[in-house]
Amino acid sequence: MQVPLQPLADNLDSSVYNTFEQDPVKYRRYREAVECAIRDFGESASRPEELVLYVLGAGRGPLVTCSLEAERNYNERFRCKRDRLRLKVFVVEKNSNAIVTLRYMNSKVWRNRCIIIESDMRNIPIIAMENGYPQPDIIVSELLGSFGDNELSPECLDGVTALLKPTTISIPQSYTSYLESILQLMGFAGYFYMDLYKGISLSIVPSTYSKGMISWFPALIPLRELFRVHNGDKVSYSITVLQANN
Repeated sequence: MQVPLQPLADNLDSSVYNTFEQDPVKYRRYREAVECAIRDFGESASRPEELVLYVLGAGRGPLVTCSLEAERNYNERFRCKRDRLRLKVFVVEKNSNAIVTLRYMNSKVWRNRCIIIESDMRNIPIIAMENGYPQPDIIVSELLGSFGDNELSPECLDGVTALLKPTTISIPQSYTSYLESILQLMGFAGYFYMDLYKGISLSIVPSTYSKGMISWFPALIPLRELFRVHNGDKVSYSITVLQANN
C-alpha cells in the first residue's frame, strides 16, 4: 500500500524516478506514439524539415530520449540522408533536482539538442512569448496517476493550451478512468486506460492491461463506512473536485 504521489505539490526523489525509468513497456509505447505522430506530419503536404516538440514534466528525461529515438527511427525508415526531419525539443520540468540531470543528459547524451526550461508547465505560454519560443507541433507528457487524473493532469495541461496550435498533437490523446467495487462493499479499485496516439495505448484496466508495465498500480478508494449490496443493485459514485481560492 502506497500513498499516491503528488508531483505538482512535491518534488519526486531519485528512488521514484529510478522506478519509473525501469519500466520496459511504457517508454517503448511512447516512442512508438511519437514516431507515429512524426510520420503523420512527415507525410503531410507541407513535408516539414523541422518539428517543434515540448516534453511537459520531463522528470529526468526518459520521454526526451524516447522522442529523439523516434526521430531517428523515422528518418532511418522514411527519409534519405539529405532529407532528414529534425525535432526541435523543449524540455519543461519544475523539479530543480531533476533539472541537474536534464542538463547533464543534454550535454552528454542528447548532444545539446534540447532547450531546458526550469518551470511549472503552466507558466510556459508566458515564458515562450518572452523568449520567442515557437509553438509546438507535438506535446508529450506522462502526468497520470493510478486513477487517471488524480495527479492533476488536466489542471496542468490546461495551463499550456494558450501556447498550442490548432494542429498540435498531444501525446497522450485521451484517457479514461474506471472504477470497480471491492467486496460488498468496502471501497473501489481505480484504473485508467490511456490512448497515446492512434491506438497505441497503455492500460492498467484488468481486461486491457499492458503486460509487463510497472509504473502504475490500481488505486484503492476506501469507504469510511462499509455497506451491504446485493446482486442487481446499482451503485452510484460521485466525485467533487475542490479548488482552493488561489
